[in-house]
Amino acid sequence: MTQRFRSISLTCCIALALGINGSPSMAQPSAGASIPRATAGAILGGVVGVAVGGFAGGAFTNSRCDSGGNPDSCIGPLFRGILWGGGVGHTVGIPLGANYMGGRKGALVPSMLTSAAIFGAEVLALRYAVKDGQYVHKNTALGVVIAAPILQIISSVVFEARGRN
Repeated sequence: MTQRFRSISLTCCIALALGINGSPSMAQPSAGASIPRATAGAILGGVVGVAVGGFAGGAFTNSRCDSGGNPDSCIGPLFRGILWGGGVGHTVGIPLGANYMGGRKGALVPSMLTSAAIFGAEVLALRYAVKDGQYVHKNTALGVVIAAPILQIISSVVFEARGRN
């Protein structure tokens, strides 16, 4: 019970921290956002998103696991929960970080939808790289796992850099 409460309160604190309005000194005077600041924000948002999402996903799946007296029986579901939570966390964290650090000049909803579409394509590509429980195309799977977050960062920075005044 306390682990679930900790994960929910930590997730809420991070969400509130990302949602707090920045100071006027953080706003950029140019038409678009600062690309280095938006990039740094996207990377930081992705790292925080993976950590928070992985923790929340692991806590969620671990709370639903019936160990039946063997604590090692929950490792598989726990690992899957951490992976899914981390994936969802970086999908949400990258656009939020780019928007927050970039001065909130870009369109957040299209940036998040693009990030979600890239994550969906990543999941589908990884799903089709597996046959009979084994990765058939290991190099392709590794490339997809590396390329998807990079594409999410690039798309989020582009949305933020092309933002409004």
